[in-house]
Amino acid sequence: MACTPRRAGSRLYADYDASAVELVKGIKTAQSIGFTLSEMGPIAAAYVVGCLDDARQRELLAAKLDEIEVRQRELAEMSEFLRAKLDDLKATRQHESHSQEP
Repeated sequence: MACTPRRAGSRLYADYDASAVELVKGIKTAQSIGFTLSEMGPIAAAYVVGCLDDARQRELLAAKLDEIEVRQRELAEMSEFLRAKLDDLKATRQHESHSQEP
């Protein structure tokens, strides 16, 4: 992937070829679905040299989906715990306020 420098007034800009633009779009999409930039490094490198075939893409996407589903289960467990704790605290507070009445 190469860029062509061009001057516009006093500034120097770079025009990138379509493959570079597609790579950046792919990286942004991957970030939006949970891939980190460090995860994207080897993937982008494979894309640039033409080694990112459909089978490898499916493997990477399936692994990310598994990771997200595990995280969803963990978050659901955390939510359940917090709801239960809040309910316990509410019940304790109500019990204490009723037991203090004359």
